[in-house]
Amino acid sequence: MVRVGRRLGAKFIENRSIRTRGEAAVEKSVIHGIIFIQGLFDLGEKGVLAGGLPWTRDGVRTGSIGRPDAPPATIRAGSDFRADQKLRSIRAQMERLEGKIDALRSRHRTGADVEALIHQADEALDRMRESEHECRRELNPMQSACIEVFGTVDAGTAIQICEASTVLSAPMKNVVFHYDEAENRISIRTAAGAPPGGTPDSPEQDAPRPLKPSAAAESGEKTVPKSNTARRTEGERGEGPRNTPKSPEPAEQ
Repeated sequence: MVRVGRRLGAKFIENRSIRTRGEAAVEKSVIHGIIFIQGLFDLGEKGVLAGGLPWTRDGVRTGSIGRPDAPPATIRAGSDFRADQKLRSIRAQMERLEGKIDALRSRHRTGADVEALIHQADEALDRMRESEHECRRELNPMQSACIEVFGTVDAGTAIQICEASTVLSAPMKNVVFHYDEAENRISIRTAAGAPPGGTPDSPEQDAPRPLKPSAAAESGEKTVPKSNTARRTEGERGEGPRNTPKSPEPAEQ
């Protein structure tokens, strides 16, 4: 894992795991990169993002996503990978503590000492739940994050912005993916500078199932229905939305 203290700049990245606390700007391409970015991931209008697992807080700008010789990319935006790492750690500790509490309670005979241990463990578990709740509030700080593509996005590309996710069943061109907080889903609009009247491979022509436009398209915006993932309640635990490729776990600092 390569760690960058501030802004990352490169001509290209291939088969590398990188973590940066600032923005990342790449001139040409990122191939099979696992990159955690605490800022904007900018490849410019001609850059290529192929394969890999980029996780960026502030969004992505790129010329295209995907190419024939690369597996589909999984892109996550709007979320803080540091908060996700902390949340994973808290949940793991909670699971271990719950197991210990269950073991103590399953004893046939429990004396005062055991009851005291159970009480202490319950109090610790309550504190962990509070920490989990606070961490969840910090998990998606950039709900305005967008994934802007000036060229083509290949079918099979998985996109998650905050709590919403989708997988493209058909290619698209000149689009911006963004998060609709009110509906908890990913919406799509035409990228700036795209030709009027729709773009090739867009939902207006091919209507890929997960990206089929709704009545909101009348206003010029395309919308993606919710994935199988619904909003989680505060007490629910899990490592990520179902039916979405699992994001890599950030390395410990």
